[in-house]
Order: sequence, then C-alpha cells, then structure tokens
Amino acid sequence: MARLFIDGFEHGDGGLWVGSTIAVDAASPITGAYSLNGTGTSTMEKTFSAKTIFYIAMRLVDVNGTWTVKFYDGSDNYQGGVSFSGTQYWVMNDDNTAEGGLQNLPSGDSYHLQFKFENIDTNDKSVEIKIDNISLHTVLFTNVTPNSATSVKVVIGPSVSGYMDDIVIDDADWPGAPYIYGLTPNADGATNEWTPSTGADNYALVDEVPANATDYNSSTVSGEVDLYAFSNLPDTDVWSVNSVQVSAYAKTPGPPEDEYLQIGARSAGVDFFDAPHQLSTSFAQHSSIFETSPATGSAWTQDEVNSCEFGVKEVSGA
Repeated sequence: MARLFIDGFEHGDGGLWVGSTIAVDAASPITGAYSLNGTGTSTMEKTFSAKTIFYIAMRLVDVNGTWTVKFYDGSDNYQGGVSFSGTQYWVMNDDNTAEGGLQNLPSGDSYHLQFKFENIDTNDKSVEIKIDNISLHTVLFTNVTPNSATSVKVVIGPSVSGYMDDIVIDDADWPGAPYIYGLTPNADGATNEWTPSTGADNYALVDEVPANATDYNSSTVSGEVDLYAFSNLPDTDVWSVNSVQVSAYAKTPGPPEDEYLQIGARSAGVDFFDAPHQLSTSFAQHSSIFETSPATGSAWTQDEVNSCEFGVKEVSGA
C-alpha cells in the first residue's frame, strides 16, 4: 500500500472526514477552488487499518492559531503528534508534553509540511519533520503511558485561524508536495444505467460542488453502472499525476434494500471497480484511490486522466 487518503477539499466540504464541522472556504483557496478554514476548535478524523508508520503532507497559510495532527491506536489511546502555531512547531508525547523543544518555522506565512509518525514499539515513537520538502529534524520519545505499536486514526484540529489544503496520507513513503485539483462531470459516459431524478442527462445531476442531494441518479438493480466524462486537468507539460481519487456522494434508500456502491474508472474501453462500499441511509462521501492507471498498471499520464471516465456501480447485498 502507499497512498491511503487524499483531500484537497474540492468537494466544497469536509465530507471525507468523520466528525468534521470545520469550514471549507472558497474565498481563500490555497490550490484548486476550496481550502480548509481553521476557525473555531473543531476537529476531523480519519480511521485506517493498523499501521506502524504514517506519512502526512499538507499546505498551510496564515497560521496564527494552533493546529494539531494527532495519532491514536485501535483502542483510541492517544500516541503523540505535532502542533504548529505562528512561527513555531513542536512534537508532543501522549501526555501532550513537548518533546525536543519548540522549533522555529522558516520565515514567511506559507508552508508545505510533512510528518512521519513511526511506532517503534509500544513505548517508543518517532516523529520526523519536513518543511518545504527539506528535512529539519527527528524527535525520538518514550510515551508516559505505553499503548500500542500501531496507529489507526489521524485527528486534525484547528484553533483560531489559518488555512490548510492538499492533505495526503501515505503509509509507504513521503508524499512529496503535490497539488490537488478537483475535476467535475461534464458529459455522460459510455454507460448510463441509473435513473435520473429529472431530465435526460445523468451527469448534470451529479456535477454540483458542493454536492446537492435534491437531484440525483439512483438504482436498486445490482450491477447497474453509471459513468461520466470529466473536465480536464490544468494544461501543463511540467506536472506528473501521482494518483487519482474518485469520490461519490451516496446513500441507500434503506430496508428492504441493503445497498452497496462500487467506485470505478473506465480506461482504454475497460471498466475497473473497487471493493464495495456499504451505504448508510444518510448521504455521505465515499472515495477510492487509483494510484496507477488501471488499464496499464503504470503511472497515470495527463492524457489518460483526461480521457478516462469515472463512475459508480450498484451492488445489492454484497
């Protein structure tokens, strides 16, 4: 595994996170159309399978309050993390005590930060920091209360002010400093088997940002597929494509249907779908990462992304 999660907040909301009430702002985006606006004291969290190492990357602008990135084990024990505020940052142990002292950030009000949180064993942890892709230092520490040798949950919490964008979580390597851009449906794809709630164009019911649940495409027939063509990536010969994350805003109508959803890509005339996502009776964001082109198994090219169709498959009782 490598890429675990990507969020540039291009959905116009924090729907890919659990418990998020943090504002997403279109007025001051860092990249793309939206950024996270750090007002208040709310947090957002994401849970994964157990990992010994997490790598996290993000962009920050105008950090005047304190932001934290914390790691928890499978029993919800806090294991440590990183805080940054204004011109300083520090590593925290599980008692929220700073380890290694306060460190100064480079001058300026815009940073790209990367953290490597490693569970060496139940007692000992390690945090390595990179700012603007330059390694600054590593802090080794022993927690006050021994817990697990793995982490499963990442919690991000803002306070007071500042903007965050382009969050990438990985378990294999440093993410680097990618930019995340949102693409939206702009035409029907090769297969449109779901039923539109209104009109004749399926794509027109799922192209709103933020998502609008008042119009939609629906299906309760297992195996039915809905595909859409998308807008193109920004035109440049400089960038490469690290991965593609496809998202769907969906729910099940409830009993007697036990509905699941598969998220997929159609590349070179072939459909590729991920494992089923179980749906709840409330609308929620679901996502799947295609780290390489499913048609070739190699890194995506811009032309492949631009010509690819993305969509969903209904699965009943998976």
